[in-house]
Amino acid sequence: MKPRILTLTTDFGIGGPYVAAMKGVLLDLAPETQIVDVCHTISPQNILEGAFVLAGIVDAFPHGTVHLAVVDPGVGIDRRLVAARLAEQWFVLPDNGLITGIAWKYPFQGIWEITNPSLRRCVVSNTFHGRDILAPAAAHLVLGGDPAELGAPLSRL
Repeated sequence: MKPRILTLTTDFGIGGPYVAAMKGVLLDLAPETQIVDVCHTISPQNILEGAFVLAGIVDAFPHGTVHLAVVDPGVGIDRRLVAARLAEQWFVLPDNGLITGIAWKYPFQGIWEITNPSLRRCVVSNTFHGRDILAPAAAHLVLGGDPAELGAPLSRL
């Protein structure tokens, strides 16, 4: 069996509990997952920097890898959270431009809005969607779950 690989890219920094909280959720839901920390020192809310980092790693990972990225100046406001398939890999992130560095090179193979409440933590914080919504969605995909269970398909971002 191929290893389950999930990368984690955030602007959370390395001094607080946030990265560990996300990893805890991921390992609770998908305990056999190999989590690769890409970067947690992206400048706060710097989408362009986050997009650059994601674009720089996509070719280094095998097909089936799930990339979870949280660089989100829109935290706490109404914006879409999505799962997108490009380059035979998954990207779980806010719909805020983080995917642009990859989308210019690879066509979308599918996009789903993450709306299914059964794939969320019981209590969803207004300011920690990375832990409460995106991490469970990423765990669902790394376990081979059907992306259609995440929510409605989208035609574009």
